[in-house]
Amino acid sequence: MCSQVKGTRKSAQQHRYGIKGIREHDSQLCKNINQDSISSVLGPNKTTVLFPCSICGKSFTRKANLKEHITRHVGGRPHICEVCGKRFTERSSLKKHAISHTGQKAHVCDVCGKKFTLLTHLKTHTLIHSGQKSHVCDICGKRFSQLGNFRRHALLHTGERPFCCNLCGKTFAQKNTLEIHIAAHAGQKPYTCDICGKNFAQRGHLKIHAIVHSGQKNFSCHVCGSSFTRKHNLKKHEARHISH
Repeated sequence: MCSQVKGTRKSAQQHRYGIKGIREHDSQLCKNINQDSISSVLGPNKTTVLFPCSICGKSFTRKANLKEHITRHVGGRPHICEVCGKRFTERSSLKKHAISHTGQKAHVCDVCGKKFTLLTHLKTHTLIHSGQKSHVCDICGKRFSQLGNFRRHALLHTGERPFCCNLCGKTFAQKNTLEIHIAAHAGQKPYTCDICGKNFAQRGHLKIHAIVHSGQKNFSCHVCGSSFTRKHNLKKHEARHISH
């Protein structure tokens, strides 16, 4: 039995936890320790070993769990998706991510029928239907039901444009806007009009185009009352009134 272990349950526990809790790169366990001797002090079925994190103090019953926990502190992401290469700190997060590659969307919105791969995404989506908008902008007072939309909105006030195109250097406040921009460089036009087959690089452009087929004329001239399907056509028309 290790000479440091005394004949009391408390001292044996303290000594064993101290030895087992040393960080992996510093671990040099006491060579004289005898697990059977400690068990004789602690009693039967009292041999659970705790592995505490040397950074935050949180304890784990398994060394593997401690290792995974420590990666959060050091920024490590040991779990890699074999499909896209994205890295994760936890195996459970990787498993959730892997579902996105299978195309499975088992979680369905009862209100609109939209499908999602993850339950958390469905729950976030349902806030739209509930009308709850708990995220409020301190600057302009605009409210949002989803935290992600609120954060993207906040960038408009700060002027931050952290997403940069590596082809032309243009910067964007939102990642999805950058992705649309890059698609334009590549000549990709993934959005197709169901009526005439015309293709567009951006979903917004397709929506504007669809108004032509619908016959809606939402933009009216305040001078003569003429209506137009597109705002820029209205502006051109109004310029004629000014020039005359």
